[in-house]
Amino acid sequence: MTDFFLPFAEFVIPDGSLARVTAGGLIGRASTADLQIDDPTVSELHAMVSLRGRGLKLLSLRRDVLIGGRPQKTVALEPGLRVRLSSRVLLQVADVVLPPSVLVLIGVDREPVELSASVTSLVRGSEPGTLALSARYKPDALAHIWSNADGLKIKIGDHPPESIRAGMSWSIGDRPVRVEERAVLRGVQTTQHQSTVSDESLRIVGRFETVHIYSRGQAKPVVISGRAANLISLLISFKAPVRWEMLAREIWGDEKSAVQLQELYYVTLRRLRLKLRVEGVRPDLVRPDGRGNVELNIYTGDELVDDS
Repeated sequence: MTDFFLPFAEFVIPDGSLARVTAGGLIGRASTADLQIDDPTVSELHAMVSLRGRGLKLLSLRRDVLIGGRPQKTVALEPGLRVRLSSRVLLQVADVVLPPSVLVLIGVDREPVELSASVTSLVRGSEPGTLALSARYKPDALAHIWSNADGLKIKIGDHPPESIRAGMSWSIGDRPVRVEERAVLRGVQTTQHQSTVSDESLRIVGRFETVHIYSRGQAKPVVISGRAANLISLLISFKAPVRWEMLAREIWGDEKSAVQLQELYYVTLRRLRLKLRVEGVRPDLVRPDGRGNVELNIYTGDELVDDS
């Protein structure tokens, strides 16, 4: 079974560098945007990258984006596409990456429904005894499906949330529902995710501003920088599970609210897992335990070096 993988698009931003935005990621001026554009002509939350069907789309939020000079609310992303956010900000799509397989839900609507990174609600269908998916959160829904840094989650009624994996099944509204894994058909606009995650022992050197991860299967270390490096370095120094909020306050300071810290923490964790997976390193190296703590997922033979 394929591990959960968030598809992503890579953009060439105005300074010429590459920026990666995963499905569900936001683009805008806000500090919490996945791709922050520090320009007054861009809205705080300008657009969102969304997984729709078997491709990624850019959805305008506050104002339309321009393609070839024409305003658009929804744009299918493909390499080479030029997207103008404003009169001064132009993005170019460098790559679009999808996983080799997707999870589909059987028993909802008439055809299998692909599960994406969006929040969806399972509601009663128009015909008795049927279920339907709504592409938004509905408080009175029979169940909700969403994604976080750990993968896809489902919450049915008053039951606690659980991770979604291929082969799982439930009874929702007296109707049997199950999850299957389906291969993604190759398309002209997407690059299939090909990285192989290694189970080899790791040597992880934490230097706070950077983390260097060495494995026998790679010629050079994988280098993590920024907030993700702060997170891993702190976990190396603590050598034990730590409350996520304590880590977040060490990284972002006490002036942030709990809601802001949680958003920053999950965005950082999501980006970290994506980079690790693309680089062939185990993506669950930083692992929440489901009880508010986070720890390093260390295998026998791993070596941790606190060089901060």
